[in-house]
Amino acid sequence: MTHTVAGDGGTTVADMSTGYHTYGVDWEPDTITFYFDRQVVYQTATPSDLNSPMYMIANLADGGYWPGAADGQTGQMKIDYIRAYASGAGPGAPE
Repeated sequence: MTHTVAGDGGTTVADMSTGYHTYGVDWEPDTITFYFDRQVVYQTATPSDLNSPMYMIANLADGGYWPGAADGQTGQMKIDYIRAYASGAGPGAPE
């Protein structure tokens, strides 16, 4: 697995098709940290326009320029659960 911290570019993780994995994002005012199976795989500065409430989307964007036209056989997503946590004080924070 390639581990990139701070910067632009991509990261490589283990074969995601071999079973269920955990994915995480810790979104802080100054940094956004991405996790794969509880390991940090990427970290970048939080853009100034991304400090407002957002929502999650679980999306399998199938087809397009790189993978080619969607043919019904190109992708599959199985989700066991999705959780969201709030840290610190503010809207949505647990009391």
